[in-house]
Amino acid sequence: MCIRDSPTTGQTFAFPDERQITFQAQVDDNLEIARVEFWLNGSLLSNLSDPPYAVPWRGTLGEHELEVRAIDLAGNAAVELVAFSLGE
Repeated sequence: MCIRDSPTTGQTFAFPDERQITFQAQVDDNLEIARVEFWLNGSLLSNLSDPPYAVPWRGTLGEHELEVRAIDLAGNAAVELVAFSLGE
């Protein structure tokens, strides 16, 4: 299973100009994807079962960690962690 996501690790967004951020994931697997979960700073933001896997977020200043979990129909999971920041 492969996850390609946005934002990318180390990316910095300018506040307030880029406060509205859309998290996106493209997931490839040899089985069908059951769901894709978006976690931000340890809290579940969204659980999507159908593409496109995209979640809008109205950002807050500071350092953040996005975790994208993709789970296929067999229960296999892949996890991608992305650290990014929203600063002035």
